[in-house]
Amino acid sequence: MGLKPPTSKRLRDAARDLLDHPDVVGVMWGDRSKRGRWIDEPCVSVHVLRKQHRSHVAPERRLPRTLMGHRVDVVDVGRPRAHWLGHTDEVTARGLPGAEPRRSTATLYFTDDDGLIHGLLCGHGVLPMRGRRILRAYDIGGRGRRGAGRGRNSRARVQVVDDRAGFYSGHLLRGRCDADEDWALASFPLGKRDDLDAHHLAAGALPPIPRRRGSLVRGAKVWHYSRIRGRHKRFGGIVRQVGLAGVNLLLPDDTDNRYVRVLSVSGGQGKDFSVPGDSGSLVVDDRGRAVGTVIGGSADGKLSYVLGLQRIESVLGDLYAKAFR
Repeated sequence: MGLKPPTSKRLRDAARDLLDHPDVVGVMWGDRSKRGRWIDEPCVSVHVLRKQHRSHVAPERRLPRTLMGHRVDVVDVGRPRAHWLGHTDEVTARGLPGAEPRRSTATLYFTDDDGLIHGLLCGHGVLPMRGRRILRAYDIGGRGRRGAGRGRNSRARVQVVDDRAGFYSGHLLRGRCDADEDWALASFPLGKRDDLDAHHLAAGALPPIPRRRGSLVRGAKVWHYSRIRGRHKRFGGIVRQVGLAGVNLLLPDDTDNRYVRVLSVSGGQGKDFSVPGDSGSLVVDDRGRAVGTVIGGSADGKLSYVLGLQRIESVLGDLYAKAFR
């Protein structure tokens, strides 16, 4: 029932090669899917744009039946996309001058020793755009690989909605969006630390939020709190798979980003686990321990993709202990 895929380098190399196939958008390890039901049979799960019978596929485009001795299962997910939203939600990225606003969900809020409020946010939801492309690395000090540089005009702003404080604005400090990271850190110059309700509704606690250290098992229950209009409650899901080569998600700038350290999660009780606008929402296990954040989902909404927290320290730095424990 463990989620860890086989450690064979040859298998991972073959999975990466498979992800370069024009019809393939993800290669995972975990449960097999059959006629809409999940079966506890570990396999290489290949997520495709459109599943077709082998007889309708040209021989040179057919996917293998096995990969390094492991069964290959093909799952139709359409074009997976990041779960940002263009109309209404909790966090709005104003970005650099002229950028179109995007909306996503804050992961959590916490305070430093001086009482300054910080927000851990979704990278693809708030990182500024230059031209038509999201800056994949941003640092107000100019330390990012493709940083926004210095100067007043380069300071990206974010606007947040809080049930208690209403609308308030802050400044983006740093963030990244790549294979292992999709987060951003912002600060909010509010007058008092209790201006903001930092109680996390999925974890059921105030920061620092406990982190799960061990790996999840297939079939494990996870939860997140959706702030999308009409949902506003905890939603549960079932962990089905873990990234073998990862999954390609369509970002707000119409480019694909390949996420490697991901989980695929199916919804429970006929409900989608996450929907557009949920990007950034903190995902916890059944004991309230953080396991990752929502980043996107399949075209039909039946599968959600969750990015693990393995690299979260790189964004939070010295503030990590204020957010997680």
